Amino acid sequence: MGMHLRLILTGVLIVVLGGVFFAQEAQKEGRVQAVFCDVGQGDGFVIFGGGGGQIVFDSGLGSKMIDCLGRYMPFWDRKIEIMVITHPQKDHMEGQIEILERYKVGHVLWTGALGSGGLFEDWEKLVREEEAQLYPVARGDRIEFGDVNFEILWPTKSFMDLWKLAAGSDLNETSIVARMNYGNICAYLTGDVPVEKLEDVIDKNCQILKVAHHGSKSGTSDVALYKMQPKIAVIQVGQSNSYGHPKREVIESLNKFGVKILRNDIQGDVLIQFGNGSYEVKSRL
Repeated sequence: MGMHLRLILTGVLIVVLGGVFFAQEAQKEGRVQAVFCDVGQGDGFVIFGGGGGQIVFDSGLGSKMIDCLGRYMPFWDRKIEIMVITHPQKDHMEGQIEILERYKVGHVLWTGALGSGGLFEDWEKLVREEEAQLYPVARGDRIEFGDVNFEILWPTKSFMDLWKLAAGSDLNETSIVARMNYGNICAYLTGDVPVEKLEDVIDKNCQILKVAHHGSKSGTSDVALYKMQPKIAVIQVGQSNSYGHPKREVIESLNKFGVKILRNDIQGDVLIQFGNGSYEVKSRL
């Protein structure tokens, strides 16, 4: 049976000083919102659950995620309720080092995939020192977080068991795919998962897509987009990156399906605010 982590967060969140005005007002009203941070060539976003808490997915490079959290969290809030690492690669986890050093982290969710090198060793050491509750997650697990919930769609436990046994080297294959649900609105959060895995776990239409692997051809297909039917797509990508992300073929596919494209390298932070069965998109720039 899958894990069912239930966090009910209460309390009133007062206006954030020095942040973005509409984000301040949303938090003061206890509204749900997602901020896809401009972390350069990497992934990092934070979701405010509506009751004063935050769940952070990945972190990008360097201190960019810390800077983003500082823009949208109250200065007196020094706790991150849940931190998720989709897979232990530098462009998704480096910024978590500084988060662990500066914030109290309550829970850490991951797949159990082991990274390599000193960065991963530092991350493991800080998680232990933090005494955060560490949960390995897999398909079938569900996290309730304030007014939203998250379903883990990938990887499966059996896949992870085989991957570890075979000393698998492609960490992207282990990347967490989660679906965020808030009323009748949902979002696919895809990490760097290869599109063959993604196509297999899509089982409903969702309005929002966090595009896999920074807009690489390996993370998006017409089949996946047809099954999802997203209205907006967020691409977490850095300016003038050496990979040529997002790829032209991905942009063409999104345009073919009439999807509104939002990019951190163009819009800066991308904010999505939820309420009354609808959502509103804004950017920091």
